[in-house]
Amino acid sequence: METESAERVASPCVHYDKCRACDYLHVSYEQELHYKKQALYHYLDKLLTTQEIIECVASPQRFAYRNRVQLHYRFKYLGIIQSEAHQILEIPHCLLPCKELQPSFDRLYKERPWIKDKDSQHGHCELYWQDDDVGIHWNSNYAKGGFSQVNEAVNKIMKRKISGLVQQLSIDGRGVETIIDLFSGDGNLSDGLLQNGASRVMVDLPESDKQDYLSLDLFLDESLKRFWRRSPIKKADLLMVDPPRKGFPLLPEWIKKIAPKYLLYISCSPATLSRDLKSITNRIEVKSVCMMDMFPGTRHFETLVLCKLGSWK
Repeated sequence: METESAERVASPCVHYDKCRACDYLHVSYEQELHYKKQALYHYLDKLLTTQEIIECVASPQRFAYRNRVQLHYRFKYLGIIQSEAHQILEIPHCLLPCKELQPSFDRLYKERPWIKDKDSQHGHCELYWQDDDVGIHWNSNYAKGGFSQVNEAVNKIMKRKISGLVQQLSIDGRGVETIIDLFSGDGNLSDGLLQNGASRVMVDLPESDKQDYLSLDLFLDESLKRFWRRSPIKKADLLMVDPPRKGFPLLPEWIKKIAPKYLLYISCSPATLSRDLKSITNRIEVKSVCMMDMFPGTRHFETLVLCKLGSWK
């Protein structure tokens, strides 16, 4: 006999019973954060002495936070792909788009402009709110309008958190003077660390006109050699790493070569975060762990892990 949990609440979203985009709308937000913290500790327990070391930062908004939304269409249907049936589930009453995107989101379902294109019966579109303007791209690469964190309120909190953590670091009585920022994007997370005169090199794949930026595919085996030839900074007080969901398996090689004093690993996947940190587990001391709820309602979240690094011989 099945009984309903006392923790269960009615979901405010009419699509929740069928939609697979959200995972936790059947519990309170406090309970959702509790489950996420437990999940993170499960992945990192071999590296942590206690679950209490994990700081949990809530999103100011549980709904209406996404400034970027991707939808798929097939024939006259628009929504998300249901993996089991491989069909489109329409979500016209989704609660996640931010208020700036909502009128354009509603207009898509009302006007259905993709139907007019007789040569394209399936594809996707992406709505995004950026620089006080709404954009839309059809059948383009993800984040064609420029990558940004989907929850700007939490992004601002995360930048302040990173700045505070780095300001507290001491290296032989001085602060952080050199920073290497891998998977940097446009410097969203490291820009605020330059206020005290630190030098920085950013590394990522897209081209950029910033002077302290190197364009490299960091997943290539020869990327470290190319970095070493081109970078004006060879060694770093702080190595920042913010890889995509698949993580950064080459992390040990980079640490051994550039010998950072501290590592700040920012991750959207606790599984690959755990894997990468365990690859250097004998050489790190975890100083701080912070779970940032960038994606309320879903099982996903961002994690910041600050580590002090020992010598690597």
